[in-house]
Amino acid sequence: MNTTLSGEEPFLKRLRLYALCAPHLGMGGWGNNAGVVEIAGRKILTAEKDGTWLALAATVPFSRLSCGYVGQSDGWTDIAADFRMDWEFDRATDGNLALTGELDLGDRREFTLGLAFGDGLHNAATTLLESLAIPFGEQRKRYTDQWNRSCRRLLPLETAASDGGDLYHGSYSLLLAHEDKTYPGAFIASLSIPWGESKDDDDRGGYHLVWTRDLVNTATGLLAAGNTESPLRALIYLHMFLGRPTGSARPLMWAHAEYIKLLRSAADGKVFDLVPEVADRYLPGKRACRPLEIWKHNRQVSAVREGFILRVQAGAPFLLHISDNHQDVLLNTLEEKRVAAIR
Repeated sequence: MNTTLSGEEPFLKRLRLYALCAPHLGMGGWGNNAGVVEIAGRKILTAEKDGTWLALAATVPFSRLSCGYVGQSDGWTDIAADFRMDWEFDRATDGNLALTGELDLGDRREFTLGLAFGDGLHNAATTLLESLAIPFGEQRKRYTDQWNRSCRRLLPLETAASDGGDLYHGSYSLLLAHEDKTYPGAFIASLSIPWGESKDDDDRGGYHLVWTRDLVNTATGLLAAGNTESPLRALIYLHMFLGRPTGSARPLMWAHAEYIKLLRSAADGKVFDLVPEVADRYLPGKRACRPLEIWKHNRQVSAVREGFILRVQAGAPFLLHISDNHQDVLLNTLEEKRVAAIR
């Protein structure tokens, strides 16, 4: 993250800048370990959990560093008291932690903050320091080039959009960003965790997981945009690791994928992801509709037309009484499958 400060110099000299990091390694806040580590005369902030490491530093040095327990001895609690960093703890273990560092800008008005991960301290720290050694402008250019390569075969669906393609390109980029970096083809439903501030480590639900329906919809959305490589990776992942039904909902990325498929359909003049077998079943004129009436708890029909099939749906086994004059019982039946069809 590159930051440039601008303003009147007397004001800038009074500023105190802090970096605050809450390591939730291994998809959880609890059980993290943190420490201040010195490498080649340079102090950095680190965290670890179950062999996964995190390292934090900047192109300017830290004047103070601290590791503490959230809400008790962390930097946020410290700074909130008097807007100064008074505590300096070198280590905190096995808890919900926060890392804090005060940046020593001196006369510099621009700096880059770096965060790196690795399967060991050496790996994380080396990645961090090597990244900070490369000018931010070069890093940004390489990052942009990589994204441009991913869009080299993007279909020109901007003509079907009303905003010149801004939402189209944004939706496409969002879908690509949700592919797992360790397991190719594993597209998660969304990076968001609704009400995340109220969830603890025992609640692993949310949208930051691979749900089959969302993965398939993401893959078909990318396919509609002209991307064939990513959907193929998703198909392989789906076959290798999932291959079973889920009862997931439709989180955020679903909408972006549907938008791209809508643009493709508008550009082609036909539905992009139409399934012929489904269309034959439901489109008018394809086949005759079954004369069916459904009774359920929130839709209690009072009459059924002659020739119609009555389907009764209930949440538990039930005893069904059938009469044609509201008095004489024609049939008593105990339905144990929760659904009854009466002709």
